[in-house]
Amino acid sequence: MKKIVDFILKPFGQNLPLFLALWLLASSADAYYWSIHGNPVFGIYMAMHGFIQVYFIVLICGLLRGTFFKIVRGLLLGLGVINLIADACVQSIMWFSFTKDTVAIILGSNMSEASEFLPMYLNTRVLSFILIILLLVTAIFCLRKQIIRFNKRWMQWFLFVGLLLSIAVVTIRKSNNWESVFINKIYLFLSYDRPVDLTRYRSHPIIETIGEQPENIVLIIGESLSKRHCSLYGYSLETTPLMDAMAADSSLIVFQNVTAAYTNTVGAFKRMMSTYSDQAYEMNPSMEWYQYPFLEDIVSAAGYDTWWISNQSSSGIYDNIVATYADLSDNIVWVGPKGVGIGKSNPDGDVIPYVQSAASEITPTNKFFIIHLMGSHEGFETRYPKEYAQFSKDDYSDRPDNQRSTLAAYDNSVLYSDYVVSSLMHLFDDKEALVIFFPDHSLDIFDTDPTYAGHARTGDSESVQAGSEIPFVAYPTPSFKEKFPEIVSRLHNEAEQPFNTTYLIDEIAGLINIRLAK
Repeated sequence: MKKIVDFILKPFGQNLPLFLALWLLASSADAYYWSIHGNPVFGIYMAMHGFIQVYFIVLICGLLRGTFFKIVRGLLLGLGVINLIADACVQSIMWFSFTKDTVAIILGSNMSEASEFLPMYLNTRVLSFILIILLLVTAIFCLRKQIIRFNKRWMQWFLFVGLLLSIAVVTIRKSNNWESVFINKIYLFLSYDRPVDLTRYRSHPIIETIGEQPENIVLIIGESLSKRHCSLYGYSLETTPLMDAMAADSSLIVFQNVTAAYTNTVGAFKRMMSTYSDQAYEMNPSMEWYQYPFLEDIVSAAGYDTWWISNQSSSGIYDNIVATYADLSDNIVWVGPKGVGIGKSNPDGDVIPYVQSAASEITPTNKFFIIHLMGSHEGFETRYPKEYAQFSKDDYSDRPDNQRSTLAAYDNSVLYSDYVVSSLMHLFDDKEALVIFFPDHSLDIFDTDPTYAGHARTGDSESVQAGSEIPFVAYPTPSFKEKFPEIVSRLHNEAEQPFNTTYLIDEIAGLINIRLAK
């Protein structure tokens, strides 16, 4: 009996230094960041998950001996350090736990994207936290003999009661948070497969034509563009002068209350490019997002020839999940070699000749264009040619020093996007076309934290709002206005109404005069 008790208490006895080190690496980020984000109870709850898992890991290690034990211990500590870094970055910056969605973002990014994200998100606070925890872990191992010597039997039982309490709490609450705990992250990576081949789930939607259809519909989808940084929407600096002029002469319809379907690209595209929505999921949770009708299939059923022209990357480590939507189009153009859409060598202006050529091509069918730009993707200073570096840090003397260079680079990227988008619009001036521009989502550019610029932090409602407010404009060409005055009138009437891009397909269906069969 004594041997059994000794074995059960071994993680809190002889192997206590390893237990403490692994628990710090596994759970300190959860406990700390959830506390400073205003939910310390959940932080403690997640730390309980780590407490349970680390106990059983160290318990199993107690069966090992000698060199094999040291090898496994080193491997576990190495995984713990990786876990600490991943959790600290995700928790500090995005305000959510590490989940399979995080894995999808990581594996859907290429090395160029990663090199641009990391400098923005690995800030001094995150690095300081990681360093402090690593120093504590180092101290534990340097003092491991003293810790074991000081450890008393009542302390071991005290920790064991804490284990039983943690198991009880997690069991009663029927936790579904295990995927975010330490070793389970490895499973998330190992179980992650390539993005779904959407061509296997193509549908043939039944539609009803209820009116004449425009010859050209053009969707220009930008990236990470904040409405709050567009002079078109009242920003103090003139970042969108060309669209401002178009709005002034009433050739551009400016929508005032549009929000993004989601605050990151993958989530936004899942909702924009199909009839999938959060409400649809609640009604039928067994139906996956890729089992809903896709935008390209719907417009194809309406007789449109579909085009996907992109300046983004077509590949990540496990392929780019957004690029799978491109495979649904009749015609696909990637600007530059595969994967080069991220760097300086391919500014968004490079898409213009491709769009011009496609728009000029004579076909027996109407055309539906999706033009995907880099816009204001992170790595702002790489998103525009030198001649568009109009703003400098001197233009932001009223802002803290740490913000000025970032603000200048971001606003310059907005200025260049204004040129690209307006140029794309005017390519269709001599055609019957409706051109719509909006970004997939916005960013939080020091809106909620004087030290933070990046994707909305999902645990902060104000940050989510900043990451959701997007510009949305429509440009009906002269011949479109003449032929479809009722559609133009409807767009003007809708310009002040709230709209979320989750329902983009419903809007498109109305614009091309079709109705989806229920």
